[in-house]
Order: sequence, then structure tokens, then C-alpha cells
Amino acid sequence: MTPTDLYTLIQRARYGWDGAQRFFAIWAPIAPMPDLITPFLAIASVISVALLAGVAIAALSTLLVALAALHLLITQVLGLSIEVVI
Repeated sequence: MTPTDLYTLIQRARYGWDGAQRFFAIWAPIAPMPDLITPFLAIASVISVALLAGVAIAALSTLLVALAALHLLITQVLGLSIEVVI
């Protein structure tokens, strides 16, 4: 292995590591920021995750209400029975 090949291998490994750090940078900002902004960024990310969790719970509750309405429609209006056999 020549020194040029070794340098190329190290350079590719460094670029790959930098790319992996940028890809997996979920909890850390990619660009350097002033110390004053970082706590606000952390709080904003926690609030956004909580907001998205609330949206997911609202969607799940809407799905459950729609399924309950469908069940009542099938059993009470159409007169069909739903049986689960295990």
C-alpha cells in the first residue's frame, strides 16, 4: 500500500464519518451556534416533539371514534353481527 492510497483511504473514512455525523445529528445542531441560542433550540425541539405526539394521539382517537361509529352502523342499522372466533 502506497502512502497515496493510505491518504486516500483515511480521507474517505473522514468524509464518511462526517457524513454519518450529519446524518445522525438529531439532538445536536449541524452548524455551530452561539451559546445563547442553543437552549432555545433545545426547548423548541422538545416542544415540537410534544406537539407531534399530540397530533398522533388526536389521529388515533379520531380513528377509534370512526371505528366505533362504523361498528354501531353495522350492528344497529344494518342488523349484522360481528363475531370473532379464536
